[in-house]
Amino acid sequence: MSGGYFLSEFGRNLRRSPLAHLGSLFVSTLLFTLFNMVWIGSHVIENYYDDLFSELTMEVFFIDSVSEADFLAHAQEIQAGTGIAKVIALDKDKARARLAEKLGADFLISDTINPLPRSIQIHFERGSPSVEFLSELNGRFSSWTGVTQVSYNRQWIQSATENRDRAGRILWFVMLGIFAGVSLNAALLVGLVIRAKTGHFRQMRLLGAGSWFLGLPYIVEGVTLTALSAAFSWGVILIAQNKWRLVNVESSLPSYEEMGLMILASTIVGLIGALFAVSGSRVSSK
Repeated sequence: MSGGYFLSEFGRNLRRSPLAHLGSLFVSTLLFTLFNMVWIGSHVIENYYDDLFSELTMEVFFIDSVSEADFLAHAQEIQAGTGIAKVIALDKDKARARLAEKLGADFLISDTINPLPRSIQIHFERGSPSVEFLSELNGRFSSWTGVTQVSYNRQWIQSATENRDRAGRILWFVMLGIFAGVSLNAALLVGLVIRAKTGHFRQMRLLGAGSWFLGLPYIVEGVTLTALSAAFSWGVILIAQNKWRLVNVESSLPSYEEMGLMILASTIVGLIGALFAVSGSRVSSK
């Protein structure tokens, strides 16, 4: 089967029902644009939580009997760990200065007696902190001799992680629903075109044409229109971004290579819809 046959069939179908094709292209473009916005939104949310989690700190407190050498050795060991961005070793004087800075005044009366404990403050790399990772560190540091407490906002990160995962699941369900809409739109278009050519199929059957020969041009048509819709939708996103320059959106946009892969993947959605329409039509009937 030659490519010229595909093109001639597509051209005849387009001339016969231009409004149906343009309407289908418009609807699919709107759906893919909505899909792209949801996809970008999911990455914006992911980046937001990554930035939020990177601000989380953990602090390990030590009793006074731990020697200075052991205290600094623990700080170096923590710094060498995976996912650790920065470690600050706070001796008693630094702890006193930090408390005074928070309270706005030094409320410790004596200059010689400082009851504040030494501690190691841990800052994490972006995207590193997770409930499991922090729980593992907590268990490890708590087992060290001389550690009195490991402090971090466990309840907050558990709640934030649950909210992020819940938002992610909702967005994925929305995207799957959009894919289903695009596939249905392709099926409706192909089915409409096929119903308009019932007489043509009877004639081709009499000439010995099989189901594959008759149906393949319409499958290619549905896939092509779906791919064009996906490409146009990214054009809409890029034009809008260039006009309004949204910083959060710009940082979450995929590369041109990724856009190309997503457009290529979108053909699967059109293929499913077109196959469904062809398999349930007179094209496949004997």
